[in-house]
Amino acid sequence: MATLFKINLIRGLAPSPERRRRLYSLMIAYFLATGGATVAVLGHHARLAVRLWSANRVVDAQERWFRRQYPAFGRLSEFADDLRMGLSVCRDQLTAVQQVIRRRTDLSPLMAALLEPMSPGMRLLSFSMDREKKTINFEVAFPTWLFERRSRGEGDILAAWNGNPLLKTRLRSIALTGTHRARGPTGFEYVLTFSGLLSEGRGEGGP
Repeated sequence: MATLFKINLIRGLAPSPERRRRLYSLMIAYFLATGGATVAVLGHHARLAVRLWSANRVVDAQERWFRRQYPAFGRLSEFADDLRMGLSVCRDQLTAVQQVIRRRTDLSPLMAALLEPMSPGMRLLSFSMDREKKTINFEVAFPTWLFERRSRGEGDILAAWNGNPLLKTRLRSIALTGTHRARGPTGFEYVLTFSGLLSEGRGEGGP
């Protein structure tokens, strides 16, 4: 008669039933989580694929319409390249125009500011601008009686010019450079010559 041995060699290695139940529950939860994440990712990519397919249909329709309207261009991309080239040329032209505008001197407000403080009887005889030297030169005729009053310190037009806000932005300064006596429409008068130095960037270009 054979002898039956009841020996369990892995008794100390096998986990307990409670631990096996916990491991089983964790494994099920892991599979559920990974399965749910997989479904979510697949759904997201499916929606992207649908949107891409719809966008491709719209682009194809636009391409067909474009070829009917503009048969000279094969594709929208060629038309876009042509537009970009044209815009680049326009941008370069606008940049050049802006540079000219920044350099030009608008003489209308400048002369208006010079004429503003002049008293009745005074006349602006001449005005010139040297674009290379960035200077202006002009002559003002004073009646004799007005010039004598000015010599006594009354109504100094030079101080009025140098204090004018607009002239301060356009000119560095205005200075008297010469005086001579001449015969005017109503008698003798004094002709005063003035010069001014234009501010940087405002001396080139035309009026």
